[in-house]
Amino acid sequence: MRREAQLLPARRKRQSFKSSRMPSMTDMPETFETFLRIWIAENISSLGDHTDPSDWKFIVRRKSDELTEAATISGFYGELVEAAQPYGGVVGYVRYKFEEASRHI
Repeated sequence: MRREAQLLPARRKRQSFKSSRMPSMTDMPETFETFLRIWIAENISSLGDHTDPSDWKFIVRRKSDELTEAATISGFYGELVEAAQPYGGVVGYVRYKFEEASRHI
């Protein structure tokens, strides 16, 4: 029994956002706004002018799925659906964020 206990991974403490480094998704944000801001910073950037339209659609769909999964795991699925509603859903919201990132180059 003692040997099995040694093989278990050590529990990690939840890190505080008050540290000097930039928070990340592994820090488990406490509010939806913080969750979304961090997710966008880590996952959305300009796709550039030379990205094929079919690739663009695939990337947007994939990132939409990733955002939905992250929001569900973090307990923010309902807030995500509500925030994305004016954009026609999560796919529309992610598409808008990619377009916005492309304009800010």
